[in-house]
Amino acid sequence: MYIRPKSSAMKTKLYLALLSAALSALATEAQTGLYPDLQTIIPQHLQIQNTQQRELLRFSNGIANTGAGDLRLRAQNPIDDINQPQLAVQEILDAGRNIIFETVVSEFEYHPAHKHWHINDVALFEIHSGSPTGPLAGTTSVKVTFCLIDWFKLDGNSKTPDRNYFDCYDIHQGISPGWVDQYHHELEGQELDITGIQPGLYYLVSTCNPEHHFLETSYLNNTAWVSFILKRDSSGNPKIEITGNSPCGSPGLCGVGIPNR
Repeated sequence: MYIRPKSSAMKTKLYLALLSAALSALATEAQTGLYPDLQTIIPQHLQIQNTQQRELLRFSNGIANTGAGDLRLRAQNPIDDINQPQLAVQEILDAGRNIIFETVVSEFEYHPAHKHWHINDVALFEIHSGSPTGPLAGTTSVKVTFCLIDWFKLDGNSKTPDRNYFDCYDIHQGISPGWVDQYHHELEGQELDITGIQPGLYYLVSTCNPEHHFLETSYLNNTAWVSFILKRDSSGNPKIEITGNSPCGSPGLCGVGIPNR
């Protein structure tokens, strides 16, 4: 069977068609938003502080961004009084760091103890009895606000080598891909009141983005926990013994080598 060879014109048309398809695919990809994926690092540095007849469980908390895009939040003040809460607008960027979508997701509120702006409902801290989903121990459930910045690189590397967010006073706050925001255990808000809780097995459960206000690729990996046994001596003074933690996908997410600063 004789097959007629393709002419150079036909080859040119085929090449141009393939080139057009490739450029179209690249253009579509460039317009695709890159979303963050927030994960809580296993809570670290647990310790009990006795103060003014209260027993406080203190701990450090870290939120990692393991997604392809930034968690990027912009303050927008809709009123004249800057002492009032400001709207928090989440910006979704593409690969060229162009804003392709934005929406109001929360509020910025001034934190008098830390003396800068925080974003509301960033995390939820709880202590459960017997299991990670067991009954709450007393009233140990607190939603907290954070200033979100790039604090350190997860697992010693990052998809973005430079810090993009480093100032709690800037119009933008957020966490870059491969970076972690962490709050030191001695800071105000990094505690739960365990006064009078009976000896037993407990779980400190930390959930980032608990109300799903912030847009991200998955809400199924936002929680981490650490289990501990609470004991009391003959005088009733509490002591804790760490017994385990939730599964974690990397040494960094497990808290290995995590600084406390």
